[in-house]
Amino acid sequence: MLWLLRSALPDLEVEHLLLAGFDRLARVIFVAPLGHGSQRSVAVDGRRLFALLATPGLAAIMLAHNHPSGDPQPSHGDIALTGRIAGIAAFADIGLIDHIILTRDDHVSFRTLSLL
Repeated sequence: MLWLLRSALPDLEVEHLLLAGFDRLARVIFVAPLGHGSQRSVAVDGRRLFALLATPGLAAIMLAHNHPSGDPQPSHGDIALTGRIAGIAAFADIGLIDHIILTRDDHVSFRTLSLL
C-alpha cells in the first residue's frame, strides 16, 4: 500500500491529505485527495469527506499525508484531525485502518505508534 500512497503523493512543497477507501475484502475502491495546505498543516474539505464516506460498498478507510519538512512524526494537529475523522467514520460504521505520514525517505504509521 505504501507504494500506492507514495505514487499519489509525489514530492510536494505543501502538505496534501489523501483518503483511501476499501471494501469488505480489503480491495482498494479509491484513493482520492481530501485536502491540502501549507508546509506545516493541511485543511480538509469536509463536504468531500462526507461524499467519499458515502461511496457504496465502503467498509474501511486509510488516511495518508506528506510532511515536506522531512520529519515523519505526527503533530498535535495531525493527531486531532485523525481523531475527528475517525469519529465521523465510526458514526458511519466505517473502520479507520491507519493514518500514514510520508516523507521523501521515511514514513510513520499511527497504528504502529498506538495513536489509533
